[in-house]
Amino acid sequence: MRQLGAETREFALPEFPGLSVVNGLTMLAEAFAAHGDRLTADWTGHGRAFRRLAAAGGLVPAHRYLRAQQLRTRLTSALRTRMSDAGIDLIATPTWPAPARPYTDEALPGAELNLTAAWNPTGFPALALPMGFESGLPLSLQLVGRPWSEPALLTAGAAYQSATTWHLRRATPDPACTPSPRPGPGPGVAPRPAHSRGHASTDLRFQPRRARSRRPRRARHRPRTSGPRHYHGDQPGPAQRGVPAKLGPATVPNQCA
Repeated sequence: MRQLGAETREFALPEFPGLSVVNGLTMLAEAFAAHGDRLTADWTGHGRAFRRLAAAGGLVPAHRYLRAQQLRTRLTSALRTRMSDAGIDLIATPTWPAPARPYTDEALPGAELNLTAAWNPTGFPALALPMGFESGLPLSLQLVGRPWSEPALLTAGAAYQSATTWHLRRATPDPACTPSPRPGPGPGVAPRPAHSRGHASTDLRFQPRRARSRRPRRARHRPRTSGPRHYHGDQPGPAQRGVPAKLGPATVPNQCA
């Protein structure tokens, strides 16, 4: 970038950790809100990584989501002000702190720091460009601009790419990393068409609950328990008068022969 005439200097990003947390909470909660019904109807029709992340969004409470949006506004405003005061037009970072992972390596969520996700809450435009190789695996450069600076960002990206040839090279494919085809349905089960997302799953391990219709409950009139009452032979009892008996706890009316 310096050879192309750009003036470069270091620029601290103290807002980065907070923006990463905001992005994670927002992504999980909104993914579950948008796809929760489809996941319930067709659990096996979605990839494992997506299922794991979207289902975790159901555990994000509403007050945490609201606090994340408040923090998002505060950090974005602070970063925009610092860039303007320092005269920074573009921020250059890697898109990933290491070369691309081989296909066979599966990292747990949060095990590696993604340097692109933190910019999602800010709304700042960002551009990724090839910038070399390490151990046969590609490296990537990220350029981030201020809001509404897409023309300047694309101009800088085009200038960098015209001065390099990294975008013309391809990584050597490893036969051991070739993705295996997705297994089809079991024997005797018709294949599910690609456009049937949202239908009931054919996997017996997961079936959505059926909605049950509830019958209206009948009002029950329970006799009051106002204390024990005893009846003698010369007095008409409740059954003779057609009046329900009022029984106290563990009390039985006397029966006279």
